[in-house]
Amino acid sequence: MDPLTHSALGAAVAGLTAGKKSDLRAPACGALAGALPDIDIIPTLFLGPMSQLDIHRGFTHSIVFAALTAPLLGLVIYRLDPKKGISHSFPTWVFIVLLGILSHIFLDCFTSYGTRIFLPFNNCRVAWGTIAVVDPLFSIPVLFSALSLFLFRQNENIRKRLFAAGLALGLVYLAATVLNKDHVETVFRDSLADQKIRFVRLMTTPMPFTNFLWVGIAEGDEFFYTGYYSNLDGNDDIRFEKDRKNHEYISDLSGYTGIRKLISFAKDFYTIDKREGKLIFNDLRYGSLAAGSGGEKQYLFSYTITNDRGKLKIFRTGRLRLTTDMLLRLFRRIAGEK
Repeated sequence: MDPLTHSALGAAVAGLTAGKKSDLRAPACGALAGALPDIDIIPTLFLGPMSQLDIHRGFTHSIVFAALTAPLLGLVIYRLDPKKGISHSFPTWVFIVLLGILSHIFLDCFTSYGTRIFLPFNNCRVAWGTIAVVDPLFSIPVLFSALSLFLFRQNENIRKRLFAAGLALGLVYLAATVLNKDHVETVFRDSLADQKIRFVRLMTTPMPFTNFLWVGIAEGDEFFYTGYYSNLDGNDDIRFEKDRKNHEYISDLSGYTGIRKLISFAKDFYTIDKREGKLIFNDLRYGSLAAGSGGEKQYLFSYTITNDRGKLKIFRTGRLRLTTDMLLRLFRRIAGEK
């Protein structure tokens, strides 16, 4: 999720925890705690392209980090509190910080990116894939709930109602995304069966900005089958595009750490293309929003691999930039236009 949503959720959780004693300090500290795990983005700005795979959503997004950081940050806040023990006790500040950090960690688990919450004991990425990284229908109510704590200090009745309504709407919507994913997977499986497409794995994830448009990737023996489904489609017929895996192109590079990291990050949902003597690693999990100048598909995460006499270089291919035309096509597809 985006930092603003994480901060808003942290502030709302802090307001809920502090209860009647809530003042501006509690939601402000909750907002800080809610944004804190994304501090791991900073080192990726100065390191190589593979650093994001190693660092982001790593240790700072783990339960251990939350458990270690909450007492330390809670102590700092308590020491700086001019009303020590009157507004909030030390354990209360620790609890506020802990819930703020955990709200960030577990919200990220609902996306498809992958969050390593069990570090340092286990490196697996938890990715439930029920909500997009940016989804205004979740973010706006939660942001509204958090802002009510700051903007309506003088009217407690209005503040309570707006706070409760915004937080409830956000959480109900988040729960609805879980139910919607179950429905969407059923639609994809039925459509694959109707078209007699044999597959061993299926992954579904919402497209950016919405929970109504989904991409489904089914893995066959030699191909991946990618289709799109909107809850607003007039029927459940899904047209699948077929992409050859070409995994054999990197079979002799499987011993390289960088290659293993890419495969793990993509959860094995990837294809390999050859362009101008270079290998292109395409992460399929978010679908293809655009086509390049040569008509090739463009993906959110694509990496170019070069091998110069055993010296492997991996760098991220030009980042996908959303254009007005892409957004219009996206919203038309959400509306059911195939």
